[in-house]
Amino acid sequence: MAETLFFNALREATDEEMARDKTVMVLGEDVGHYGGSYKVTKDLYKKYGELRVLDTPIAENSFTGLAVGAAMTGLRPIIEGMNMGFLLLAFNQISNNAGMLRYTSGGNFKIPLVIRGPRWSWKSIRCRTFPAFGSLLPSCSRIKNRCLFHTLQC
Repeated sequence: MAETLFFNALREATDEEMARDKTVMVLGEDVGHYGGSYKVTKDLYKKYGELRVLDTPIAENSFTGLAVGAAMTGLRPIIEGMNMGFLLLAFNQISNNAGMLRYTSGGNFKIPLVIRGPRWSWKSIRCRTFPAFGSLLPSCSRIKNRCLFHTLQC
């Protein structure tokens, strides 16, 4: 396998899934025209259009709720958070809606969604925007938590 950077492996995996399954969509801040904060969605907007690569306002709680609702109707959203610290604003949607709706609906709804965002970054901003959000997710018993560290995991 050829060596690649992590963001390229994530983009390739996202592109493969979007090509394979028409219900997969990406939403988040700057994912469309700009190509994502870390360029993971670069060129996907041109390839799949604005209905499948949706730029959102800076409103993590709102677009996470939108993704949960989209998942309830059969879509398979990928939420790209600018960083995991900002996604703390959406923790209620993640824990109480994405994590519990399948069970509180008696199995009538499945919530097939991916929440993706960088956990670590440059030392200069880590202290301001990167709390250990990943340690909260395992406490939500109905959410599968994966932290990827290698390009082969994408």
